Parts: sequence; structure tokens; C-alpha cells
Amino acid sequence: MKPINFKHLMPKFGKIILEQKAKWKWYQKVFWHLDWRNSRLINVQSRANAYKNDIYKIPRIKALVKKLSKLATNDGKAVSTLRWTHNNCKYLSDKLTSGVLEVWETPYEALTKWRCQKCGNVYYEGEDVPTDRYKCTNKKCRNYDKLIYLKNCMDCETGAEVSMNILYLLNLPSVQYEVRAGWVKMPNGSKGGHAYLIYTSDSNAVEYVLDWCYYYDSRPIKSRPTLYDIGKYLDIWFGFNFEGAYKKISNPNKRLIK
Repeated sequence: MKPINFKHLMPKFGKIILEQKAKWKWYQKVFWHLDWRNSRLINVQSRANAYKNDIYKIPRIKALVKKLSKLATNDGKAVSTLRWTHNNCKYLSDKLTSGVLEVWETPYEALTKWRCQKCGNVYYEGEDVPTDRYKCTNKKCRNYDKLIYLKNCMDCETGAEVSMNILYLLNLPSVQYEVRAGWVKMPNGSKGGHAYLIYTSDSNAVEYVLDWCYYYDSRPIKSRPTLYDIGKYLDIWFGFNFEGAYKKISNPNKRLIK
């Protein structure tokens, strides 16, 4: 369904509109462990909330937050956060970085592990940026015995969480963002699982995708298509932010393989 544009009402009723839109998901919210199918989603959301301040310990994140906080609008802060995540993080699957099919690293863990961009092996750990280049020691890697530049490598959901953490540190209201997981349309026409950040603009109350890795778009909010217009983001499995989680499928545990 095409979203309603509340642009003409936002100057006077913006806060009320954003809060009401968030409440529309109330009946889908996940609060309890009584249904075993909710357990992993509850754990993912609880962990995200518990560690949401950790990345502020990292000097470059602290400097980034200080810089972006000077921007005049939340739309500008959101897009600048997306650009930073895209430019400073590298997508690698959990299979390469962690050796398992699916694992949800915390943003702090991912941003303090510096890996080979080809095989995911960790060669340096720390909050500072490594000043040296390293030789990859993985004989199966294309970078084996070559000097390599390290990168903060992570899967799609961790990168989306990194952006969500930065928006939180920039004091954006939680009703404006969430990490969402679901099916997306692949370039070959098939569908695949993906996690991405949804941002609801406080200029019109419309949802936009801030996808740092899969379908990256660096344009400002006023120039980019809405979630509805893109047409590549299909059925939703679940979503969460620091306030709670909701689900669209009966068993989110199936999509949160540890």
C-alpha cells in the first residue's frame, strides 16, 4: 500500500504522527519467552539494547558523532551515517568472518576487529585504527602472503546495527529507525534474506531504506525513492530497535540461526 505523505502536517504534529506510526506495530510486538519461537529475536533485541553505548568508547566513533551532531536535520544525520558505514565497513558473510551460517555480532565487536577483506581472518583487534599493513596467513585466501589493508568486515545485519547505534548516539528518536530483516529481490530475479535499516523521516513520516551494503544509495532523503517506490524489499520477517521487537512471521527463530 502506498504510504501517506504527512509533509503538510509534520511542522505542527510531527512527533505525534511518528509515535502513532510506531504504535501501529503494537499488535505484532514480541514481549515474552512463553512462545519458544520468539526467544532468539528477544535475545537479539535485548543484546542490542544492552550494548548500545559501547561503540562510543571507540575514538573514531566519538569523533564521528561529534561531527554529525552539528548537522541541522535528522535527515542529514541519517544519510551521513549511512555513507560513513558504507565507506568504512566491508561486507563479508558470517560464514567467512565467523565460520558459521549466521551470527549476530555486536557493533562494538565488529568495529574493533580488523580483518582480511577476502577471507575474514582477524589480524588486529583494538579500538584504534591499525597503522600497519599485514600479510594474510590463510593459505586458502587469494591474499595469502600478500600485504593487505585491513577493514572492519561484517554481515548485513551488523552493519545495519552499526548505523542504528550511531543514530541513537546522535539522539534521534527511536520511532525513526529500526533494523528490519526479510526477503529482498535479487539481481537475478530470485529472492534472498537480508537485513537493513529503515528510517522514517521527520519531514514527511515516510519510510526510507538506508542499506549500507546490498542496494546502497547515497542520495539525500529528499532525492531518494521511498521504501514503497524501490520495490526490491519484499516480505518482512521481523524488526527491532532499542525499544522492542516485532514479527511478521510465526517463527523468527528459523531466521536467526546461531
